[in-house]
Amino acid sequence: MTDRFLTKEALIDRDIHHAFCDEMGEEITQEFLVAFSNSLNTAIEQLTRAPVTPPTVIELAHAIASTAELLGCLALAKLARDIDLHRNEPPEQLIDLDIDTFVALLIQTRAFVESRLSG
Repeated sequence: MTDRFLTKEALIDRDIHHAFCDEMGEEITQEFLVAFSNSLNTAIEQLTRAPVTPPTVIELAHAIASTAELLGCLALAKLARDIDLHRNEPPEQLIDLDIDTFVALLIQTRAFVESRLSG
């Protein structure tokens, strides 16, 4: 990913997000968003605190990928799944996992989730 800061349209697939919301209803959607927001906050905190190891990044990516995809956060879901592919053979260096882009997408996705929670 070359551009770390995506437009909201590139960050979220609105059709998938709205289909999820319609199928689950407002109450369950809000519960999912709260839980996902908590996961995003935990991941951001762990990834911006030293020391960070490749296995930590891979575990956080694995934990976030499915929910991101369900909610239509496809940019984050794709990168998280790409990072998770390293599960069996973690690289020695963090740069190989594109951690800067991962953190940027986590932050952008959190902003979207928080906007949905607040209104």
